[in-house]
Amino acid sequence: MSKITKLFDERDALVAKLEAVITPATTEARDFTPAEEVQRALIGDQIAAVSAKIDARRDADRLEDEKREDAKRAEKAAKDQKRKDEKAAASREKNGIGNVRVGSGPKVYGAGSPNNYIMDQMKAAADRYSGRVDTEAQRRLTQHAKEVAIDAADAQRRLDAGSPRSVNGINMDRYFISQIRHGMAASGLSQFEAQNRDLSTAAGSGGEFVPPIYLTEDYVPFARAGRVFANACHNFPLPPGTMSINIPKIQGGVTVSPQGTQNTNVSDTDLQTEYVTFPVITVAGAQNLSLQLVERSPIDFTGVAFEDLARAQAQAVDIQALNGTGSNGQVTGALNTAGIFDVTWATSATTVIPALMGTVANAKSQIASSRFAPATDVFFTPSRWEWIEQQVDSNNRPLIVPTNNGPWNVVQTSPDMSIAQGATGGRLMGLNVWQYANIPATLGAGANQDAIIVTKSDDIYLYETPVISRALPQTYGAQLTILIQLYNYIAFTAARYPTSVAYITGNALTNPPTFASE
Repeated sequence: MSKITKLFDERDALVAKLEAVITPATTEARDFTPAEEVQRALIGDQIAAVSAKIDARRDADRLEDEKREDAKRAEKAAKDQKRKDEKAAASREKNGIGNVRVGSGPKVYGAGSPNNYIMDQMKAAADRYSGRVDTEAQRRLTQHAKEVAIDAADAQRRLDAGSPRSVNGINMDRYFISQIRHGMAASGLSQFEAQNRDLSTAAGSGGEFVPPIYLTEDYVPFARAGRVFANACHNFPLPPGTMSINIPKIQGGVTVSPQGTQNTNVSDTDLQTEYVTFPVITVAGAQNLSLQLVERSPIDFTGVAFEDLARAQAQAVDIQALNGTGSNGQVTGALNTAGIFDVTWATSATTVIPALMGTVANAKSQIASSRFAPATDVFFTPSRWEWIEQQVDSNNRPLIVPTNNGPWNVVQTSPDMSIAQGATGGRLMGLNVWQYANIPATLGAGANQDAIIVTKSDDIYLYETPVISRALPQTYGAQLTILIQLYNYIAFTAARYPTSVAYITGNALTNPPTFASE
């Protein structure tokens, strides 16, 4: 079985596995559970990785095919040239002029010849240093020298006979012989001795014939953090026809208690209600493009610009959901919602992992004690999570062990594949672990602390419309400029249950963390 066939089988198996995860929610017409979301993200990443391997294998196979075709063409060209050379040598021998006959046929480096004088000089020079013998290059150079000698003898005979070749009044035979003699005398060379001249890829010395190549289609996109927190929230389509959303909330509940005695009043307390109100905002970006750039670029530059706008828009929505200020057209993000838990992890002499687990357990307990439901997710910056993964026990054994190692009695498991952002596929104290680059990392008095966020994510609501793109040539038409835009509408709230969010900060979270090698 070929490598690419194995890769296709592996991807098919992963797709089947993904369908098995998706089918229950689809069949039951419900949202995915947090565990299903994590499995779906992890399997999706695995499918993407295998697909990348398949693409790479296809590229490698295509390159091998091209190399084989090039080798076949080169072999055919060499055979054809050898037949031509053998035929020419036989003809020269037949005419009795040494090994060379200069007539009306093409010369070894003449017009129409496939041979290259400079390349043959290089091959001959390489022979002197490497010990390898390129007999064909040497033979062609020798043949060329004899052709020049015969041409010079013919020119001299015409001069002696008083019938030189003339072009536009110029005695070409005399010019030809004088150039040969002048070149040898000026350099002190004997007949047929090699001369060397230095050219390079520098400008003015041949570099103009080696232009730079621009691999435009392989352009490098701008790196941006993704929308990890926004995707972990409970996502809904944004209802049409409004710029504000109100969700009724029971702020105070009824009371129930034992009846004191028969025929006496039972407990009777009215519900207390209110609205959770939050705005609909617009998240948008734009870029001006000259018409020349759009029409003359060898690739679709509008696609390049829209791709970066899409990445920026996704990150902007994520930052709004996490840390929007609630003013100047922003939503109130989770970290700025009144009533969330603030948990402090201060520097202490306690061992790192017990202190970390104790702090996260504190955050979990506060959510459980007030929301009466378990927290589901914990978010770390990539550097903080990698710092946690490097921790070892007293015997220098890793505390965070990959799932495929068959872990036993470990602090938590980590995924088999490396993850830079998003769901890691691992769990810490029953929480889904996410690497998340948009977590604030300039906190504290020294602006050098990051944070850890623990949430019950399905209590946090994010409403969105589909992203809309526009290209407007009229706006700056007088300047031959096209305005492209990308936008959508969102609404967000963590105020349904503020106590479903715990924000861990403190001077134990110095950023960047210190790794063992440091």
